[in-house]
Amino acid sequence: MISMGDLVRHYLKATPLSTGELRKQLAVADKLPPLSGAGLEYHCNQPAPRTDLLLRLGNFDGGRETLSLNHEWFEFDGSFTELSGWKPLLDFGREWADPDSPLFLRIENVWMEFDFPEHHEGSFPALIPSLFCDVGRRDHMNRHTIMDSVHRVLTLLAPQLSSASLKQIGTCLIRAPSSVRPDYIGVMLPRCTETVRTCLSGFESHQVIPYLQSIGWPGEYTTLADLLDTHISGFNGFILDLDIGRLPESSIGLEVFFSQHVDWENALLKMAKTGLCMPDAADELLRWPGVDELPSGTLRRYLTSAMQRDIRYLIRRLNHLKLSYDSQGKCAVKVYMYMGYA
Repeated sequence: MISMGDLVRHYLKATPLSTGELRKQLAVADKLPPLSGAGLEYHCNQPAPRTDLLLRLGNFDGGRETLSLNHEWFEFDGSFTELSGWKPLLDFGREWADPDSPLFLRIENVWMEFDFPEHHEGSFPALIPSLFCDVGRRDHMNRHTIMDSVHRVLTLLAPQLSSASLKQIGTCLIRAPSSVRPDYIGVMLPRCTETVRTCLSGFESHQVIPYLQSIGWPGEYTTLADLLDTHISGFNGFILDLDIGRLPESSIGLEVFFSQHVDWENALLKMAKTGLCMPDAADELLRWPGVDELPSGTLRRYLTSAMQRDIRYLIRRLNHLKLSYDSQGKCAVKVYMYMGYA
């Protein structure tokens, strides 16, 4: 039976991941059907390479059927999906797959993120992923529609949220500048927390601090201003990540996208000099982008049939960089390595 693991094995031929890192990615990917996209979250400022796995489920690639466990031919591993922590995911998947639900047309992509323990030996246990839904990325959706989608998603994925948390999330979305909308809403299911990750796009760097002041963000503004000036200045259109519960938390993320390889090179080398990225990690990441031909065989035939077009190439690229600033004032860097096909 073909699985996402077969696809990931092809992608990761070009990566310097250790055997242990590769094994934990495949422990998850082998339990799911082939999907249209995947990614690695690479932790840049750790001495040994460490990655987490992301998998994209689209409304065009069997993603709905996967998340509702209604795939026409793939047999799911019950030890993986029958955990109690998977119930909200399956509830959401069934709603997303229902043509009568507003979410059926409003949500195009969902990302599952599997965060692996930093230190782990032996076989890897079945994991519960966080889920990120693209609630506001379609141009025709107004704020009322987006807010309704956010509420529906959170009712399914985080029924434990208090009314105070839901109200605070709504307040933070409403107070954003008119050019800003939520790209994704994320529910961190493994953390059993009453906070929701909101990923807001459309900011310019000078808008960030006034916005955070308007919602009562409790972090250190001077440190954040230095971070914006040093690493974000000149790159408009980045994404601001906030964890929001009854109140906004002080942790924050800044996602930056580069269109040119030279911009990636400059950013990673600059961060290596300041200690935010290990020099070896910068070199390894810059070698990641590329295109490989998918060999003829069962996997290629399946993808071509599923996507109703000839799938011939596997694509690797650096998707974006994220600066994470925690409540202790520490800054960490992660790079998201995309894997897809064409």
